[in-house]
This record gives sequence, structure tokens and C-alpha cells, in this order.
Amino acid sequence: MENKENQRPWFFNLVKDGDEAVVRLLHSTTKTIESVVSHRVIIDEKPRRVRCNGDGCAFCSSGKTPDTRIYVHLFDYTDNREKVWDRTDKIIPQLDKLLESWNPLHTAVVKITRKGNEFPKYEVVPQNPMNYAQVDESLIDMPIAKFYSTKRTNEDISAFIQ
Repeated sequence: MENKENQRPWFFNLVKDGDEAVVRLLHSTTKTIESVVSHRVIIDEKPRRVRCNGDGCAFCSSGKTPDTRIYVHLFDYTDNREKVWDRTDKIIPQLDKLLESWNPLHTAVVKITRKGNEFPKYEVVPQNPMNYAQVDESLIDMPIAKFYSTKRTNEDISAFIQ
């Protein structure tokens, strides 16, 4: 359950309505969940994220609108793997509510259930943490966004667009 400094955690994904998993959030507070403004692009037929450069961003100049993604680091007890949940920030209010009872956040173990298929919502329900193994403390609040969105110069982005 150790993560090497440059090892990329798996993606966490609940594919269809009713799918669920029991996880431990690897954050002390929601403030340590990284948020990145980025552009979704296709590279080698795979979706990737490139960070928006803000003013003067070549993607923005070409009409490509950025969006904000958050990267929730977690440990999935379903298959005992460290993972990252790539989401919009709409899940933050539920996690803030959880933080009111479980502070620091990583002391909570929760069951996440997908509700719906096309535009899903997620139900987050606390579980008894005594029934689940602890995690390596070095994983708590570990920066992970660097694995899921790359930084490029405006010159690199312009070359890519062309």
C-alpha cells in the first residue's frame, strides 16, 4: 500500500447506477484536495488534461473552454488499491459535511454509491472505520494532480493545436 514518489495511482470509477465501493479518503481536510483548471485534449487517441495557462493560454485563444477538476486521493478497500477520483467540485459539499463528524477526514471510511447513469450523483455514507485497515500515513495529503494534468508552455500548446 505504499506509493513511490513518482508512481501514479489508479483511477477510481463507478461505472453504472448502483455501483459502490468502500474507500478511505487520503486527505486531512477538503482543503488538501487539489483543484486544477485544465483543458481536455485527445493525445494518441486517449483523453488527457493540459493545465490552462490563464491569460494568453493558446487553448483558450483557440476557443477551447477550460474546466475545473478536483483529484480526490483515496484508498479503495474493494480491491485494496490506492486510487484517484477525478471529479468536478460538486462533491465537495458532501465531503465538507463528512468533515464535520470525521476530522481529520482520513479517519473516515465511506461507502460511495453511484446514483444514476447519464448525469450521476454520488451518495457518501460513513462506515465503521474499525472494520478496515489503516493506511500508510505518508499517503495523507500527498500531492497527486501532477500525475493527471500536465503543464505546457503556450508555444507547446500552439504547436499542438497546429
